[in-house]
Amino acid sequence: MTDSMTTILTIEKEASHKENLDTNLSRESFHLLWADSIEQGLELALLHGPDVVLLNSGLSPHSVFDARQRLQKIIHSIGASVILLGEPDKESFNSSLDNGRVDFLTLPVGKEELLARLNTHLQISRLQRELTESKAKLSGILYHAHLGIAYTDRFYRLNNINDQFVKLLGYVDSKPMTLFDLFPGTVEKHRQLKRQIEKAVNRHGFFESELKVCHQNGSSRWCKIRAGSIIPGKIEQGMIWSFEDITEKKIIEDELQLAATVYQVTGEAIILLNIDHQIVSINPAFSAMTGFTKNDITEIAFSNLIQEDTDLSSYLDICDHLQKQLRWKGELKIKRFSGPAFVAYTRIDVVTRTDGSIAQFVCVLSDFTERKKYEEELRFQAEYDALTQLPNRKLFFHRLQLALNGAKRYLHSVALLYLDLDKFKWVNDNFGHGRGDEVLFEVAQRLKQCIREVDTVARIGGDEFVIILNGTSKQLIQSTVQRILEAINLPVCNNVIAFNVTVSIGVALFPDDAQDLEKLVLMADQAMYKAKRKGGAAYCWHSMSD
Repeated sequence: MTDSMTTILTIEKEASHKENLDTNLSRESFHLLWADSIEQGLELALLHGPDVVLLNSGLSPHSVFDARQRLQKIIHSIGASVILLGEPDKESFNSSLDNGRVDFLTLPVGKEELLARLNTHLQISRLQRELTESKAKLSGILYHAHLGIAYTDRFYRLNNINDQFVKLLGYVDSKPMTLFDLFPGTVEKHRQLKRQIEKAVNRHGFFESELKVCHQNGSSRWCKIRAGSIIPGKIEQGMIWSFEDITEKKIIEDELQLAATVYQVTGEAIILLNIDHQIVSINPAFSAMTGFTKNDITEIAFSNLIQEDTDLSSYLDICDHLQKQLRWKGELKIKRFSGPAFVAYTRIDVVTRTDGSIAQFVCVLSDFTERKKYEEELRFQAEYDALTQLPNRKLFFHRLQLALNGAKRYLHSVALLYLDLDKFKWVNDNFGHGRGDEVLFEVAQRLKQCIREVDTVARIGGDEFVIILNGTSKQLIQSTVQRILEAINLPVCNNVIAFNVTVSIGVALFPDDAQDLEKLVLMADQAMYKAKRKGGAAYCWHSMSD
């Protein structure tokens, strides 16, 4: 016997009947089992699981009713067909109808008729088993599917749904409803949807769309819906539907769309870099700001856009900071496609993956050209004299402090020259303040020509100027002072009056005359007044030996 051999269980105690059946079946490829009673048949059925049971309808007295019922349950569970032998009584007939797989044969029976009946029942049994297996597989698929599954009839009424459908939308199988109860909208919109569904299924064999679906609690979720007819080409026979929750996906898509829109329309220039710091994308604002198009700079290193400038951080330092802090911000001088580079306030952020690895870099640039110009103007107004363009009192004291700090560190001298124009008030009174301003401006220009690049000349009052001589000597001081006295002998005249503007100079030396800033300024001021008392157009040292 092989696994494919058909097993026939015969429950018959009449010898002539058994002989008739054995004669017709013994030479066929059947595995034959024989039982004389219901109880024995029950044991064989449990042990072998027959395909067909031949049962004498007379073996069913009331006393063995329970055994027979158990036998019928087993026969039903293993998918076997039952052929009753002889004329069944009413009880046997009704019970067999309940079993659902019944036929009747009157014994004795011819071989051809018997085999024909057996083959018919074997085919029925095979189909029944296949149907049972298919139902079991389908039930398993529905149970384990991560999608919500629903069946609808020809009127789109939901008649079967799986557990995932209940979890997804909250509806239970017992509540009568149609498919269109799941979708918000008017009756007319539901009619339009129905036409779209049927048109798609008839044309393509399936319907697929992303729709908002109503949850039982009143909320809504986005679902990707796919549907097709249960029997291909026959929508009227019902349809099967799958519902995939894509709410989170839609939220992410909306956020990405919003981000893409902002990326395109924002006024700030944005650059996307790969992990090798190569440019992969730029937005329109960057093109407008720099003149570069995407084709011009795609796959070019971002560092190539940075103007070489020793005042700016090197890009290697920036990369190192990004590795540690995942963000950098500061000022970079960015090249243009044509024209001078510009200062951009730059913010670079690292975009990481879920595992912490770097995915890309996002650079946001703001053109600081106008702001830097404004800042320079404010700084100039705060630190420079508007008339002469020389450092004012504030910047003078700052530079003097730096000079003294350097002198202490490198052990050299600093000289401070305090200058005051002689009888300048007389110029203002006789020639007017406008002419006096011209004189001050000219004096400033001449003073700048008398000193070195490392020195500083500043205007700290109306007609008062100071000069810081760094790393100097008495010989250098004397030669510088002499140049100044010769340069500031400025004739001022009109048609009536002629007058020469001269200057008185006081000199104090650090660290010889003073060891701090305030005292050094005081010493130089006192020396200047000594020169005034000599009649002007002269200079005096703070020390008494001048």
